[in-house]
Amino acid sequence: MHSLENGLRELNVSPPSRRKNESNTAETSDRNTAATSMSHLACLDHFIRDLDERKGKLPCCQEVTDIHTSVEGFLKTLLLRVEKSLPFYKTTLINSGSFYEGTKVGKPNEFDYFVQLDNFSGPEDIRFEELSPCMVAVIPSDSAFEKFIKSQEEYNRSSPFICSFQWKRDVKSLFIDTLNSIFAQEFVAFGFKASEACSSRLNRHGPAYTLELEWDGGQLYKGLIIRIDLSIAVKINSHSSTMAVDFESGAGKVVKSLLDASPAYYFAVSGYSYLYTVQLSNLFKELEETQNHRITDQSDCILRCSQSCLEQSLFRDHFGPDGGPSVCLRVLKVLRDMTRPLHRAGCNGHMEFNCKNGIDETAWEFITTESVSSNWQRVQQSNFGNDEFEPDSTRWISSYALKTLVLFEWSENPEDEQWTGSNLSQRVLNIFTCLLDLILKRNEGLRSFWYKDYNVLPDNEQGYVPSEAINRVTIIFRFLLSLDNKTNEYSFEHCIHNLTTLMVLASQKLKVTSFLQNALQNLFRDKIKKVMREVVGERKKRTFNYRPPKMLGDDFNLDFMLEDRVFVGFYMQALLCKIAPEEELILSRHSGYKNFPDPLIFVSETECLTEEEAKGIVKKARELFQKIARERMNILDNLPDYSLWSGDFKPDEMTNLLKLLCENFEKDLEILWNKICNLKEEAKTTGNVAET
Repeated sequence: MHSLENGLRELNVSPPSRRKNESNTAETSDRNTAATSMSHLACLDHFIRDLDERKGKLPCCQEVTDIHTSVEGFLKTLLLRVEKSLPFYKTTLINSGSFYEGTKVGKPNEFDYFVQLDNFSGPEDIRFEELSPCMVAVIPSDSAFEKFIKSQEEYNRSSPFICSFQWKRDVKSLFIDTLNSIFAQEFVAFGFKASEACSSRLNRHGPAYTLELEWDGGQLYKGLIIRIDLSIAVKINSHSSTMAVDFESGAGKVVKSLLDASPAYYFAVSGYSYLYTVQLSNLFKELEETQNHRITDQSDCILRCSQSCLEQSLFRDHFGPDGGPSVCLRVLKVLRDMTRPLHRAGCNGHMEFNCKNGIDETAWEFITTESVSSNWQRVQQSNFGNDEFEPDSTRWISSYALKTLVLFEWSENPEDEQWTGSNLSQRVLNIFTCLLDLILKRNEGLRSFWYKDYNVLPDNEQGYVPSEAINRVTIIFRFLLSLDNKTNEYSFEHCIHNLTTLMVLASQKLKVTSFLQNALQNLFRDKIKKVMREVVGERKKRTFNYRPPKMLGDDFNLDFMLEDRVFVGFYMQALLCKIAPEEELILSRHSGYKNFPDPLIFVSETECLTEEEAKGIVKKARELFQKIARERMNILDNLPDYSLWSGDFKPDEMTNLLKLLCENFEKDLEILWNKICNLKEEAKTTGNVAET
């Protein structure tokens, strides 16, 4: 794969470091140059405008208003019933999310809210301390705690609260349980109905709780499944002291003016605080010194800071629904959603294989299996972007990640004219350039716009980004660049068709590779494990860091459980590099790893090798096999043409290729075994197994 910088250079797109200077083109160039620039980017400009108008903005119609009104009315009714049951749980519903920012795309099918706990949100109710990164320790005051205890006692709740206090267990869980207990059929009166497709209870969705209801109150959106996300929140009555915004910059001055003009508070909500190393709170130290055992563990009171209300002020009030950053964010979301793959159409790794009859018959059986042919037909006929299923790759291009990138782009280009016409097109290209750069580097996070130590991308300890995420962003980026180079014959429908075609073709290529990978893994899984066990050597006993699941039995062998993926992944990548060295997409399911995960080996010091020595040998075996695979592909002269990946499904050619791969894969495992044996013999003479 070409590096990003080479790709940008070939396609005449500047790297991100040049964005700030180029964004001022409209101000510094004369009218003729500006007109030429507009002409050059006319096709891309029109597409971005039409994409927002036709697929981005929610329609201004009565039914959208009805849905919004019904959702809020339903929730407020429920919250009043909770308060009646438990008076301590007096709450205020706070608007949050894209619907209230004016950046919701597609359909009015998602609404986000904070449920503010009023009795924990007054200055006299809590003590708090902001912690890095983006966290806050929230401890109830003595008076608030006493009110909470009294509330439980009056309504015959259990009494362990008196001994200790845990935010998630004692407050949040009790509130959610009470809310779930009173749902009944309340939603019917608000235009919703129960259905098999949705749940009538709140379900955990990350740190939030989600309720899904089916809309039955109109015609345009009749049957629409609406998701309502609720986050239990505490209002912090001050400005955040840990925000990392440059208030001297143009964008920072806007943020500061919004802060000064708005109420001085932000919200603290539950989050994945266990993913971060949080410093010990001084408040918790004080509690320990006063021997107040009400809170036994700091983590029970750690919440995440949210600047959702400030983001809402920016997009809704400062930018406005038709402002450049709002349009840009909607366009990014639509492009992301249009490239959502249909996973259910694909071949999976759970197919039945009969390995008794040898490689030839098994290969033919694999290719001609009815389920494979059926799945392949569905892939070729499917329309992308219409499936509600969210693949894992979407976490890397989440709405919040895209919003963060828009805010950073705005901080570099804060003037309104830099978000109109051809300049808006450049903003979109810049953001996809940054996103592609981020996910290709893989170990690079995306810091929050508000907090410097908070990463908004998924945890990435293994240096892994789903190859699908890289493919989706790459396809969008290349597609936009192709429009950037066109000046005539613009057609919105033609552009949409081209983007869909690119996604279908990419999926087809991935499915061909997936077919081959699944076959090799199923055929050689046991042989790979056997070679690895022989490579590591006999061991006196096997121990586990954790007990295997009971259903698997105590003698279940977890050693080398991922090695078949690693070895087959190397082999397929070597094949693809030989056949299509210029292919820019990642065609192997497991090539999203910068480094494959460490081998899963469970040994003890009493065995022949330590765990680290065993891992070292397996890593060496991986390196050797990767080299062997590349050498094998370089000497094979009967490999198929790349059209096998991009053309019609050809069972005979696929079968021949699979048999060819199987025959050589088996030979290469034998070569690996011999090489490892030679290395181990050499190691005996040096007495250093680890260096082997």
